[in-house]
Amino acid sequence: MERVSQMEEYIREYRNIRQSEKSGMIEKEYHCLLPSLYTYMDSLIKEQTFRRKSDEQEGIKYILFFRLLSSGYTGSNEIALGMSNSMIYLDDNFSCVYWRPNYVYENIEKDIEEVKRILQQKYIRIEEFELLYLKQKLLMDDWDVFSKIIGKLMERIAERVINSSLPLENELEILYGDYMDRLEVAAKIETEGRRKNG
Repeated sequence: MERVSQMEEYIREYRNIRQSEKSGMIEKEYHCLLPSLYTYMDSLIKEQTFRRKSDEQEGIKYILFFRLLSSGYTGSNEIALGMSNSMIYLDDNFSCVYWRPNYVYENIEKDIEEVKRILQQKYIRIEEFELLYLKQKLLMDDWDVFSKIIGKLMERIAERVINSSLPLENELEILYGDYMDRLEVAAKIETEGRRKNG
């Protein structure tokens, strides 16, 4: 483990530059994520509508973006996109779809090849498990970049949720983080008075 920690330190400058460049690019081009997000949000709205067994259920309070650690190992690079009332993790209240924001992760294989090239300047032999570990670090960097634009994305897509038939709380909270872990608030969106038909 000491060796892989040294490798991690050795590529620190590359990671910093990569993250900074990616952050600037995604900040400018985040609208590229909207078409697929609309599709998955529509699926989520449909599933949540199906789950509503009575009008007595609380309105939707949370839209959630979960980082999936397993997706980095499987190569799916998916994010869980969820919707719930205030009881987030109860099955009757919680709906989830899996979304791959391609624009965020599209160069990961090329980037890990660059990591390998950098490491070969110092290390003769590089094990697959070491590269996999470092790939997880790059994916974590990508998640950090992505999490900074979640609020912007949801501001653009909020009307889709607000004008659906779903009952809503007066404020939607957009949360992100690891599933069943402490979640951060990306944005709060007022719903009161924003519906086109009432």
